[in-house]
Amino acid sequence: MNKIVKERVTYVLFVSGALIFFLVFIIYPMLMGFCYSFTDFDGIKTDISFVGLKNYLAVFSNKAFKDSIGFTVKYAIVTLLASNVTGFLLAMIVNSGLKTKSFLRTVFFLPNVISLVTVGFLWNFIASKLIPQIGELLGIEFLQRNLLAKGESAFGLICLVAVWQGVGYIMLIYLAGLQKVPADMLEASAIDGANRWQRIWYIILPSIRSSAGICIFLTLVNGLKVYDLPYALTAGGPYGATQSIAYNIYMEAFTRGNYPLATAESFIFCIVVGIVAVMQMRLVNGKES
Repeated sequence: MNKIVKERVTYVLFVSGALIFFLVFIIYPMLMGFCYSFTDFDGIKTDISFVGLKNYLAVFSNKAFKDSIGFTVKYAIVTLLASNVTGFLLAMIVNSGLKTKSFLRTVFFLPNVISLVTVGFLWNFIASKLIPQIGELLGIEFLQRNLLAKGESAFGLICLVAVWQGVGYIMLIYLAGLQKVPADMLEASAIDGANRWQRIWYIILPSIRSSAGICIFLTLVNGLKVYDLPYALTAGGPYGATQSIAYNIYMEAFTRGNYPLATAESFIFCIVVGIVAVMQMRLVNGKES
């Protein structure tokens, strides 16, 4: 009995620090924010009034928030498809018998160790300063344009940079799945006359379904809650064309000072992301079973 009590006390002591931290810095602010979303609190005044669902109703009439939803959904879909297709192809390459496969793994994964904020500022300089100067030196009119000056090109550049930075991690997950594919099954299918694409479609892809589910989940959720890359690369511009939902919430709260509206937006956003994540995981688990 003393041993059981001692083990439980030890368990509580080890968990209590993280639990207290989680309650104080995560749960408590969330509960306070949820309460403030029903008030007219502006971050300064003390006479706070209850306004009911006014802030939540105002969310759906906020044009900037609607525009940020459009950008975020397009960004999430594009990066999900591009990251998974590219990551799978790179995993196939480094899983082959190339002599340089170890070097290629390092090269493909290297951008992932750089923070997105650093990557964003770096590519901002490349797109707005370096490439136009190279275009002037070479006399190429196409390169003289600032890629961040138009919404379409800025959106494309953000997606390109996001895939370039994060595809190495996706590649490693697919690579772990590919290494578990039975080699004898691939050899037997080749002997039976199956070509490369048939082996990929009927053997490899079904065998790495769990890895694909993880990659799709990560890229989808990360795409929906993206903040740092649009902030560092375009600052939401031009004219709010690349403002994500998370960045819009930040601007609404800390630039425009509309804390209740920003809090309402954040809770709606949190619920939507949670529903999407749960549905996606259930879909993957259902297919695996």
